[in-house]
Amino acid sequence: MKQTNVSLSNQAYQAIKTMVITKKLEVGTLITEPQLQEILGIGRTPVHEACLKLACEQLIKIVPRRGIEVMQISPKMVNDIFNARKLIEPTVLPHSYEKIDVDWLADMRRQFQTIFDKKLTRDNEDLYAYLQRDITFHSTLVRSLGNTYINNMVDTYFNQMLVIGMAVTPKSSRGGNSIRDHIVIIDHILDKNVAAACDVLLQHIELSHKDVINNYIRT
Repeated sequence: MKQTNVSLSNQAYQAIKTMVITKKLEVGTLITEPQLQEILGIGRTPVHEACLKLACEQLIKIVPRRGIEVMQISPKMVNDIFNARKLIEPTVLPHSYEKIDVDWLADMRRQFQTIFDKKLTRDNEDLYAYLQRDITFHSTLVRSLGNTYINNMVDTYFNQMLVIGMAVTPKSSRGGNSIRDHIVIIDHILDKNVAAACDVLLQHIELSHKDVINNYIRT
């Protein structure tokens, strides 16, 4: 069956986004849409639509008559994202936690526990897998509310968080404290102690904000 432009556009979007996140497209490097078409084996319109969507999410910027460029991470971007997270995530959780699947929470707890003692570095696949799991966890806490407008906002900043996490994690690091926070948040939700879960969630976001800024300065 012939693929539609919509499915091809989504395929191109996912492929280019992965290239950005995994740094196969480096910050500051220009690449043209025809080059992306050749790399992906996808036609002009789907690639162009994918680039427009990624530009709206601030993962790339379109440089007229030159191509596209991966967006540079800036302190303002980091601060804006984490300030949004502090406002949105602990505020939404009291309204969404009862809609979160209990079996899913238990499975996420097991997954976080299995990686508790692993080193998370920029040079192995564990970091990317952990960041994806981290974002799935946090976004699900919000998306369970079922509010389309809030979902669109968090989808945008979590895509950026993947790029930031891959870029600023130290060459040798352990995610123990962050992983422990996730486990504690899950335990509070399972115990229906949403106030405690929100307190830990806010503290977790605040500490993550400080860590990212400190790591950004060192890179």
